Amino acid sequence: MRSDTFIISPSSGPSYNDCALRTITRRYPFLLREAGYEPRKLEPSIGAAIGSGVHKGAEHGLIIKAKTGFEIGTDDDAVEAAMSEFDLRVEEGVIWDDTSPNRDAAQKQIRQMTMMYRKRIAPKIKPVLVEERIELDYAPGFVLSGQIDTLASVGNEKPGLRDIKTGVVARANGVQYGNYWALGNSIGFPFASIIEDYLPRVPLSKPQAEPISKVYDIKACVKAAEATNNRLVRDVNTFLQTGDPNTFVANPMSMMCGDKYCPAFGTDICKLHKKD
Repeated sequence: MRSDTFIISPSSGPSYNDCALRTITRRYPFLLREAGYEPRKLEPSIGAAIGSGVHKGAEHGLIIKAKTGFEIGTDDDAVEAAMSEFDLRVEEGVIWDDTSPNRDAAQKQIRQMTMMYRKRIAPKIKPVLVEERIELDYAPGFVLSGQIDTLASVGNEKPGLRDIKTGVVARANGVQYGNYWALGNSIGFPFASIIEDYLPRVPLSKPQAEPISKVYDIKACVKAAEATNNRLVRDVNTFLQTGDPNTFVANPMSMMCGDKYCPAFGTDICKLHKKD
């Protein structure tokens, strides 16, 4: 039985704009099942599992620094935390890719990215909040719920969002950050800035690339997040009345359109996906 409350995850915002149908099928599969459709069950991608591990390794040091003001703990403890999180994410299976073809490669990449973050980013920021879960009533039946990576400052600047991203390709995540701003504002912490720290996931044949810190426009992020959330709320409410998956716009031109990444691919849920 489905819940009467739908959780809007900030991280699903960019995905919703890429392909609404794929995102809904992944986030709310029960909606499709109740309408008589059966989404495919997919294993998590190795990229997501590695990202979760690196997040945990960074979090370990930042929590210590938020308490002490200067220490970030030991490298070994941070890497161990990262590896433990990775193991949890892949214990029921994972989809490997060319950049991370096996467990050994993935573990070495996690170590490299964790250490790079600790060397280049953690020493220069002053964390105030780390991995804080915040919830906000967004619309009747919908709750915006997200976990902010870090609220931190550099020097004498006001605290702003610092979000870690990993991956083979850097993507635009402004919608996600606009929702984080709304969550932070709801507890009295409106961000003075939004900075994404991107750690490239590279093959072991190449040296670990330096992190890239990208500044986002707060107003643009907030407006895009609100527009995306409103579209999601409208679409879900329409689907509850009609049961028609065409309510959610599919994007067959998406880079994620395929059997590896979309639970609607090859099913009656989506009639627009690319054919083999």
